[in-house]
Amino acid sequence: MTKPPDQPPPDHLDRFNPALLRLMPRDAQVVLEAGCSAGRLGAAYLPFNPTCRYIGIEVDPVAASMAQSRLGHVVEGDVEAVRREDLPLGPDEKVDVVVYGNVLEHLRAPSRLLESHAGWLADDGMVLASILNVQHWSILAKLLNGQWPYQDEGLPDHGQLRFFTLDTIRELFTNAGLIVHDITPRPFTPKGFSDFQQAIEPTLAALNIDSARFATQAGALQYVVRAGRARAPRRLCINALTRKPIGGINDVRINLPLQFQATIPGTQVSVQSASSKGIVFPPCPEGGQVLVWQRPILTRSQSTQILRQMIKKKTVLVVEFDDHPEPFSEIAAHDYLTFRAAHAIQTSTEPLAALLRQWNPEVAVFPNCVSDLPPPRLQRRSAADETVIFFGALNRENDWASIMPALNAVLADMADLRVRVDVVHDRAFFDALITPHKRFTATCPYAQYLEQLRNADIALLPLVDTAFNRVKSDLKFIEAGAQGTAVLASPVVYGNTVQPGVTGLIYTSTAAFAENLRALITSPDLRRRLADAAYRYVANERLLSQHYRRRQEWYKHLLTNRVPLTAALRRRVTELF
Repeated sequence: MTKPPDQPPPDHLDRFNPALLRLMPRDAQVVLEAGCSAGRLGAAYLPFNPTCRYIGIEVDPVAASMAQSRLGHVVEGDVEAVRREDLPLGPDEKVDVVVYGNVLEHLRAPSRLLESHAGWLADDGMVLASILNVQHWSILAKLLNGQWPYQDEGLPDHGQLRFFTLDTIRELFTNAGLIVHDITPRPFTPKGFSDFQQAIEPTLAALNIDSARFATQAGALQYVVRAGRARAPRRLCINALTRKPIGGINDVRINLPLQFQATIPGTQVSVQSASSKGIVFPPCPEGGQVLVWQRPILTRSQSTQILRQMIKKKTVLVVEFDDHPEPFSEIAAHDYLTFRAAHAIQTSTEPLAALLRQWNPEVAVFPNCVSDLPPPRLQRRSAADETVIFFGALNRENDWASIMPALNAVLADMADLRVRVDVVHDRAFFDALITPHKRFTATCPYAQYLEQLRNADIALLPLVDTAFNRVKSDLKFIEAGAQGTAVLASPVVYGNTVQPGVTGLIYTSTAAFAENLRALITSPDLRRRLADAAYRYVANERLLSQHYRRRQEWYKHLLTNRVPLTAALRRRVTELF
């Protein structure tokens, strides 16, 4: 990356379209953004997929310079004049995604460029574009008054050379040899739109124009297009029911994996809270769908009703469960119907999967991952600075009680070294600390939790050896590694992932805990070395972009085998049929 330019680019060149970001496949190896402006879209995308080679083309020199500092590969020039050999691509290298953010309508020959770029795509490559809609009601209203006012920004702007409607957008992509997967309107309908609709309704009726279709098309300020060289796979509908959010578990296990899967053409996702009233999921045009239900507790009467609905709607029920079921007494009280009455179970660790298979053999393991990787921490505290220790967990007193005396002893011995403890969630842990240098944050949004973790130097990860803990995941180490924070962890769970002395420190006794903690407090170089190695491990092994397609393939497998899975379910719970 190069140094940003001294002169900032114009504001309208330093933005990005979040609708494009939401659709960009998270595992693309090469992305080409034609008209990348100042590189904001690429800068927002790369944390999801840091190994991607993101290439930009930009004609504005100031914006191109800024984009170069953010993306690393930018060609300054007119997108219609830049040739393939001008780009940092190998002779036979293909592009996975080409992106046009409000660019095609500003070109002299958009069809020719689109056809040319389509030839650079991999067989399963994708084109994403946002295109301004000339049929927007604000343009129509001005035309009826004989006006066509160009603007610096907006519709139309001074640089716009081509004008598209929904139908002509489809023609543009089809004529370029691409198969349109979907075209999504981005509506902009302020108060005046409803008045316009009412006023024009008689004219629509007289011209035999469908008013509902017209309302959709006239309300769209722009369209977001997704197209490719190959046909989209058969539609897959994934719905999810989540528990009440606590910490970031809903994001890690449900929300973010589904957001990533929604980048795959043909995939429709919807997430709702299980506590909501009147839950209605969007219809699935091609029938079968998957319902992922996070930590339900199914009773006999409830299971009977749910199963009848599932079978009638050709739905596969997947129970998402990422903890030992022992503390959930209601699950055992209902003879483990939570697991037996599902087609399949998804979980986070192999030990937990082995436990759950005694009630249902169809279990898949999807390790917990982080969705995005922040930039490496270049600025770290020195020995003269305050050292921040982090602890963030819920209901873990049994895990930290044995190390608390040692922790307090170390804090007392090192009182002159300016050590502070930041605690998130666990008030009892905070109260047990014998130091004035401590700070407590109640249960907070996941982003805030990660921000505080990133601000720390050392993260404490204690787990005692119990049946419940042995099946837990190593998520807290993965989170700390992604944020560049060194860990001091128990061997339970973390001993399977942390390389002692390489990616973190492991303690096997309270004496070893105290010794390791002293070493971490007094040695910024040790903390940096451990944290940097953990960061590299997460970047190479535990990003969601490296794993999300495996979930997709498993869901497809379940739908393909829905009939035999339902037969097996009937045999498991004959009492419900």
